[in-house]
Amino acid sequence: MLKHLSKITVNIGLFLLYALALALPVAAGSPLGKPFILPTPEFMDPYHPAAAYNPDRREYLVAWHNSAGIYAIRLDQAGRTIDSYFSIVGGEDASQRFPDVTYNNQHEQYLVVWENKPEDGYPSIRARRVSAEGLVLDLNDIVLTGDSSLVTPAKPAVAYSATSDRYMVVWSEIWHPSPMQYTIYAQMMTAEGAKDGLAVKVSEGTTHRRNPDIAFNCCANRHLVVWEQYNGVTSHYEIKGRQINGAGGTYGSEIPIAGTSMDTRQPAVASLPTTPSSMAFFVVFQLEYQAGNYDIFGKFLEGDGTVMAGDIEIARSNNSETAPAVTGSDGAQEYLVVWREKSGEMDQPIRARQYTSLGESLGGVYTLAASAADNPAAAAGPLGDFLISWEDLPAEASYGVLFGSLFGTRNYAPLINK
Repeated sequence: MLKHLSKITVNIGLFLLYALALALPVAAGSPLGKPFILPTPEFMDPYHPAAAYNPDRREYLVAWHNSAGIYAIRLDQAGRTIDSYFSIVGGEDASQRFPDVTYNNQHEQYLVVWENKPEDGYPSIRARRVSAEGLVLDLNDIVLTGDSSLVTPAKPAVAYSATSDRYMVVWSEIWHPSPMQYTIYAQMMTAEGAKDGLAVKVSEGTTHRRNPDIAFNCCANRHLVVWEQYNGVTSHYEIKGRQINGAGGTYGSEIPIAGTSMDTRQPAVASLPTTPSSMAFFVVFQLEYQAGNYDIFGKFLEGDGTVMAGDIEIARSNNSETAPAVTGSDGAQEYLVVWREKSGEMDQPIRARQYTSLGESLGGVYTLAASAADNPAAAAGPLGDFLISWEDLPAEASYGVLFGSLFGTRNYAPLINK
């Protein structure tokens, strides 16, 4: 009971902090110190990092996949590793990939989700819980869907509703029997690792729906799910969205977010706890501005799902910008957008840019040192601090590495790994 009351007190304190942040001048951040290498298993290329922040311990968890399964490591808010990396799931026939992670501040645990695709067998979406101390809480995988010749699920994403104390996991799924159907599903889960009710169909049709992402807004107690969807009339991909109640069930109808005569793909979404009538969600995506050349754009949505007029031009150049990710700092009421820019065969850096909760750019584009980087991830820490992580293959290296970089407004140099 005392622990429950303490969590309520913390939530009230956070809302007061949000109010204070709204009243203070917004400050532009910048990279803090140099990028640093995250320890990973030797002789294995790390791929597709995902990150979450733990405000209870002021720590980050970064998860990734390699040929042996899903691994993770904890970092303090100065970028220093806490203990060593650890395995979440794996084995000799490891086939786990594309992890995502969120933190549950009511029960002080993470939920890690991933796509399981064995060589012999059928794909599925699975999950395991990890304690704040880095202990894997589930001895067996929590299977959310799949393990059937009838369906092919892929690329899960996860968010946590503190208001409803429920996880929400989303993924894309192909139903193979004729007529073939493409569906975006959402499955609610409890903190005990159990499925809560049946999976909800967020969107379904006869054209491709894939690469979903999800973010939660506590003021509205709703998630926004976004995905890319093929338009058979225009022969291009569009960005669609739909809200889900924090306690389950869809809210409203599908939302056309972005679509032009060129492809719009790879959506990512974040939210800040503003009032339901304000700009509550920020969706970023890559847009094929010219054939084969992608730029990064964004759209703001109000809490009721209304798409705000006008595009946010985040990154546009003669180079191709791809793989956008976005996160929001509740305390600072700021967003950070990161992406990869392909400016040469071996010159593919990670870029970053900040925005206020009202869509105003804070400073310009920042470059994080990288040679052949890809798949950046970002998590918001305390009061405008962010952790950025990405995969890279440094020049003359035999195996890939994971890099991390801190971004924010601190007036001191962080202590980072050497």
